[in-house]
Amino acid sequence: MPILCPHCGAENDLSNESCIGCSEELYASENEGCPSTCYPDNVLYSMKRGSINWSAWKIICLILAIIVCIFTSVMVGYGIFRYIAHPQLKMIGTPDGYEQVVGRQFDEEAEAAKQEEPGLSLDAFYLDSSGYRQIFIAHTSSKIAYFYGLGENGGPPETRNLREMKRFVMDNRKDIEEAMQEMYAEFSIVGETPRIEAFQLERSGFCGIHFTHKIQREEDVFVQDRLLIFRDGIPYAATVQNQLGEVNDDEVEYLIENLYFE
Repeated sequence: MPILCPHCGAENDLSNESCIGCSEELYASENEGCPSTCYPDNVLYSMKRGSINWSAWKIICLILAIIVCIFTSVMVGYGIFRYIAHPQLKMIGTPDGYEQVVGRQFDEEAEAAKQEEPGLSLDAFYLDSSGYRQIFIAHTSSKIAYFYGLGENGGPPETRNLREMKRFVMDNRKDIEEAMQEMYAEFSIVGETPRIEAFQLERSGFCGIHFTHKIQREEDVFVQDRLLIFRDGIPYAATVQNQLGEVNDDEVEYLIENLYFE
């Protein structure tokens, strides 16, 4: 790019120290001693305006790209942190006749649960002495089959207001039933219409949805009660499963009284 002589206007190479037209020094006194590779002020004025604007746009775009990357990284990091550091759903004690399963057997159940419901993480598992009754406490990253997308706000409310949760269940009962069919697509829901109702945990006050149904898996028919609680964008589930086809009312009552968040 040529440099214009500030004295006579002749074009000179950047490497020239004196003008080829008038022999005057090309660089202003404030730039004396500046190596020939640096740009004096009048070089900027000799640039085309379009080149200046294009350079400015590149800088602006680069800054915006950096801001977007930082924002995206922060949001993704926050989402991962929130999921990892989520509140734990715990249970005080155990119902009569139940014991908590730990060790290798728990690891096997956790892996089986993850295979059956992708995205689900088993937090605790309890088994009664007969082996036919189980209690599962879990949380999940999957929202599709947990009634998200229903209602005016796109899912069940995260609330301690039982009346609000009852209203959600009443207004969306048909859609909840369809979501349950999708949730248990691999099995057959048999018997009467599933029971669907709102509930409130006595210790933490959080509200959720309780549903009861009979499921047939091959030749076996068992009763399953599931308590769904919604907090911080994460669905939690406490499930009682009876492989003898009997009701789980006592266990459900125990869970509502003794579940809490830590």
